Amino acid sequence: MPTLLRTFEKKLFRFSSTMKIRMKEQLVSIRCNQMLMILIVHLLLVQVASGFPIGNSDSSNQDIHRSGSRHLQSREMRSSSEYDSDPGNFEILGFKFFPSKYFSNRNVRNANDKSAEFVKHTTVVAHIINGISLQTGLLNGNISIDNVVGDLLGFGNVQLPAVINFKPDGIIESAKKMKSIRDSIDVNVMAVMKQILDWDRWIVDAGTIESTDFTKLPGVPEYFKEVKGLNAGFNFSVLAAAKDDADLNSRFTTLHSHVNDKKLRKTDYGAVIGNIKSLLDRFNTFVSALKLLKAESEKLIQLRWLIGKENPFEPLRTVTQLMDNRPKLNPIFDSSQVLKLKTSMQNALDSFKDLKTSADDTSLVTELMKSRTQLKMRKYTIGFPNGVSELKKLVDDVRDPWIGKILNLETSQLHVLSDGLQPLIDINDKLSKLDEKLKPVASNKLYESLLNYRDILKDLEGMPADSINSIDVLNEYDGCKTTDIESVKTTYSPIQNFLTAVDTLKTKLISIIQSMDRIDVDKLSQELTEFTYKLGVSKSDGKPPADDKVPEIIAELKKTDDLQKMQKRFQDFTTMFEGFEGDKLSTTYQKSVTAGESLISETNFLGDIEKEIKVQSCLKKLSDKSTKVFTAVRTLHKMKEINSGTVSDVESAARAVSEVSKHLTTVNSIPGDMKKNVNNLTEEIDEMPNSATHSEAIDGNRSTQAVGAVVDVELQKIVDSDEKQRIEKLWGNHKKDIDDLEKLIAGIESFDQKLDVSKAGTMGEIRWSFEGTRYFGDVKMNLKDKSKALRALIAQPKMDSNVKSDLEKSQKTLERCRLSIYSSPVTKLCTQKLRLLSWLFKTS
Repeated sequence: MPTLLRTFEKKLFRFSSTMKIRMKEQLVSIRCNQMLMILIVHLLLVQVASGFPIGNSDSSNQDIHRSGSRHLQSREMRSSSEYDSDPGNFEILGFKFFPSKYFSNRNVRNANDKSAEFVKHTTVVAHIINGISLQTGLLNGNISIDNVVGDLLGFGNVQLPAVINFKPDGIIESAKKMKSIRDSIDVNVMAVMKQILDWDRWIVDAGTIESTDFTKLPGVPEYFKEVKGLNAGFNFSVLAAAKDDADLNSRFTTLHSHVNDKKLRKTDYGAVIGNIKSLLDRFNTFVSALKLLKAESEKLIQLRWLIGKENPFEPLRTVTQLMDNRPKLNPIFDSSQVLKLKTSMQNALDSFKDLKTSADDTSLVTELMKSRTQLKMRKYTIGFPNGVSELKKLVDDVRDPWIGKILNLETSQLHVLSDGLQPLIDINDKLSKLDEKLKPVASNKLYESLLNYRDILKDLEGMPADSINSIDVLNEYDGCKTTDIESVKTTYSPIQNFLTAVDTLKTKLISIIQSMDRIDVDKLSQELTEFTYKLGVSKSDGKPPADDKVPEIIAELKKTDDLQKMQKRFQDFTTMFEGFEGDKLSTTYQKSVTAGESLISETNFLGDIEKEIKVQSCLKKLSDKSTKVFTAVRTLHKMKEINSGTVSDVESAARAVSEVSKHLTTVNSIPGDMKKNVNNLTEEIDEMPNSATHSEAIDGNRSTQAVGAVVDVELQKIVDSDEKQRIEKLWGNHKKDIDDLEKLIAGIESFDQKLDVSKAGTMGEIRWSFEGTRYFGDVKMNLKDKSKALRALIAQPKMDSNVKSDLEKSQKTLERCRLSIYSSPVTKLCTQKLRLLSWLFKTS
């Protein structure tokens, strides 16, 4: 058995050289960002411990390197031309990088089959090595069975004893009471609660204007200064010119008619060529206009008040809404329905003591639910990321024909590893049944129900005990509402129109910035040039075609829909420019905005504001009681509005956990049962030193992914310069990261070229071969800050949903990798490898 294990490890180690060469071939063909590079480098280093499948190849390291060099050279020759323009989509070892939305598709040579094979074999090795680690730790007592069971069943941070002691009674009883309270709230009571909540929202808004000086709103002078300087700072004639140059629909339509004319005569050839010349000229002028417009749009980014996040007119917006909504508020409450409401409030308060006792149990079930539905960082079973369901595969893994090839075993001899790991395999039968029982506690719907239920319990905890005694405050609202006469619509409606104009101006200017940012003018110019070649334009001197080329041009255009696509593209440009409303931006919208400067200081409007402040002052005296009533009503309203199945879902989850808890009381007997099945093969396997460390090193590569270049694209779209600078700082110094990576890669390549274990006859010589690793540099990248940067990007307004989804996935990947990527630096990995080799040679 030791000999077989030694053979297994030596084979894996030899495979690693070929694997690294193949990975470097992939890297040559790619232009990728620093996050991709760091993850690939760490994956590369981890593979020293895991190997790469090469079928039945028994060639020497020298042959492998020569073969690898030939492939590498061929890739290098292609890389400069084939891949420079666009990185594209690609896969390395089965992991996809860069979302396809941003890059064109590329075919990576033989990637799919080789990647799938590699992932399969790496998984097999991860299972076996982690299996040895688990079995050894459980048998010698270094690993607690509680920790292993919690890991495999996906308990996360929930301790096994807490699950064992779980009782569902509190949750079930509180669920019944919550149902009773919900049922007591009928449609009429809901109507009263809605009426109260309308007052709640209005009073909250009214409270924001109390200390506001509407004659000296911060930022207002600066805003109007930017508006008045807009025409001087931004050349709207450039926008108008670009719009005119984009209007090529009639020319495309004319060319279409020539292409579709079955009776086209030679006398018409001149008209066709004339149309082509016209298109060629307009293409050139359009590209020039776009370049000018793109430069002009950069000036708009500097307009802090016009398009920035500052909103100096927010108080005006609030006060006009107060004026608009005060007449709509109903201060007369149905006394009979208020009485029913008080009864529901009392029931909720009476039930809270019982409901509170279930809060801890609910939190336990919620955390358990979270850990079983979300990606988990396992401590002891990292080789089995899917828990018990993956542990089942160990039975097949130890009998995998690939393992047989590595160990030079016949199929009939594959029972060797199986017999050695039998004590661990036996655990699977017990845990699989429990895992099956916990499946109901693993759905997004149930998780949402648990969160909603927990939120209600939290709201109930904050429900004031004397809220019932405060409900008479509702009778005071009518007096406050009529403290002063209502504002006249004609007085404040011009202000509302002004605020609409402010929003429109901002929206239009931002749309120009974003649209110009998305357009790659150089790329568009190249595409238009390529299209003119299809119209017969000379590639050598750019001259239009001669008349006798028309039949050939017409024939080529009929073969494809390129003409239709280009016409559609310019129609889209025209639609875009029409959406900008450039003529109104420079005139109507600006006039509507600048007119507001005098409107907001008008005496009648300021007088109406004083009326609302008086009403607010009256309501402020009632704030103590109002707050208590509003808090209670919001809680009851949330309880009634929640999905009817939520409470039932929570009950089901509690019962499922309770059922499992009954069977978990016997897990402490598992180590003893394992020892009963120990045999000679088990004892030899368990002699592997530091198997847990080796397991972690091998398993670290299984789910690493890179953040895409979409980050750089989205950074450029941020209008707020301060926010952009903050996110860029979090994202880090790209140049330094890349320089560090290049040094590290150079060190790896140099070490790999010099390493030749086949010439080492003793362990001392092998140890000397690894001395060079001490000079490897380490790449310092703050993944925590990068994760924050992604969160900030995700929060940006009006982001494309697909882009947002890509960023969210990348952010989750970074969070998942943050704690593990740097856990095995180069020297540590090589030391672990050396120790493993030392043990294998010693036992041979």
